[in-house]
Amino acid sequence: MLTKVLVVDDEEIICTLFAAMLGHYGRYHVVTTTDGRQVMDILRREPFDVILLDMSMPAISGLDVLRQVTQAFEELPVIIVTGHGSIEIAVESMQAGAADFVTKPVPAAVLHLRIQKALEHARTRRLASTDGLTEVYNHRTFQERLSQEIARADRYSRPLSVFMTDVDHFKVYNDT
Repeated sequence: MLTKVLVVDDEEIICTLFAAMLGHYGRYHVVTTTDGRQVMDILRREPFDVILLDMSMPAISGLDVLRQVTQAFEELPVIIVTGHGSIEIAVESMQAGAADFVTKPVPAAVLHLRIQKALEHARTRRLASTDGLTEVYNHRTFQERLSQEIARADRYSRPLSVFMTDVDHFKVYNDT
């Protein structure tokens, strides 16, 4: 199964380079864009496993794109790949939800390794928060999300409804 990667960089040559670098592994399907403003539309049209995102873009900052992505697709790993790296930018991007941070130029082996580590971390988080059979959120995750939604409802003075149901004979579903 191919890993779908979205490369977002304002330089077409970098997009082409990353696609070629990852293409050597034979495990990636790479889609590129040089316009950070298109990222959300692209993500709504098709699912991706990971994003490689440049921080310096003309129309919208990489940090703004990162915040939009992590807000809408909180389980989608975003790896910041930038030529203007510093500890401050790394910390800021990680605080904004980036899964990892690397500076250009980056060797293909390092890029591949960082992608694999980000995917493994995302998989581990998914396994820790869902039931292995049904892939429904587990009790702990439900309680955390419920607390977040209650806080959001309080913050914006909005009503909150919770619908719960019981499925009779659910063991039959588990067994089959």
